[in-house]
Amino acid sequence: MPNIETRPVRRLILLQTVLFAGGLLIVILGADWFTDAAVWFARRTGIPKVLIGATVVSIATTLPEFAVSVSASLTGHPEVALGNAIGSVTANSGLIAALSLLSGRQVPEVSVFLSSGVLMLVSGFAVAVMALDGALARTEGLLLFMLLALYMFRAVRSARTISTGGETRASGSATHAVVKFVLGSILIALGSRGMVIGGVGLARVLRIPEMVIGLTMMAVGTSIPELVTALASLIKGHQDLSLGNILGANFLNMTWVLGGSAIFGRVTAQAWAITRDIPVMLCFMVALVLFGVFKRAVGRAGGVLLIGSYALYVLSLF
Repeated sequence: MPNIETRPVRRLILLQTVLFAGGLLIVILGADWFTDAAVWFARRTGIPKVLIGATVVSIATTLPEFAVSVSASLTGHPEVALGNAIGSVTANSGLIAALSLLSGRQVPEVSVFLSSGVLMLVSGFAVAVMALDGALARTEGLLLFMLLALYMFRAVRSARTISTGGETRASGSATHAVVKFVLGSILIALGSRGMVIGGVGLARVLRIPEMVIGLTMMAVGTSIPELVTALASLIKGHQDLSLGNILGANFLNMTWVLGGSAIFGRVTAQAWAITRDIPVMLCFMVALVLFGVFKRAVGRAGGVLLIGSYALYVLSLF
């Protein structure tokens, strides 16, 4: 006969899990609607598709991370804000990028891949240095936003040099696009709040540090858009799109997600995050760039190594 005292705990765990999973689904749906509306407006105004991809789509895939981290920061859970961003970068590099390397297809031109990889590494090491004092100050968040502005300027400039211009026909009405834009924004806000409440609740019931929940459940959950993009790109034979999106998403997690969290709320880093989780994230970043540049020499072994290392890291957290 089950222990009667464990029943309320089990029910509480189930409730928090449902709240977290429901919030995640709502965030993903909201991000999808928001992206559709943004792309519609961009096409209606004649913005080239390559420019849309360089700005709107890359930001859209990190909307869940941004919403969850900022929500956690504003509601007094700064460790969740940091853990979600760091964990998402680690999951992107150690799990999702590994799928691209395992596919055996060629990566983008080395010079293009390396330039994006260097920007990603700069943002990662910048966050590592800023976190040494145990927190990201608002001024440091503004510096990260300045780095983001430089990235967006570079993306827009590069896209314009290779675009043909011209207006693209957009299907659907303006009313439909506006409704999707508004509802998508609302769903992202509500879903991210549900994820934070559910994730923090699980951490307290299971007596797991909130940072660990952010590094694992929230990080992998909010990285689903990157995973879907990677799988779709691989199926269609566009590995360069998959890896490029991951590099961009990692950069945005460091600048947009953490920068916004620091500006609008608080982001704190415990000692074990500074000595373990951030260095692990940097190692995965460096490995991703090296394996991407030297893919012919590394082969599929690089993907296996990334996945194996990520699995060991997650197990060590528990």
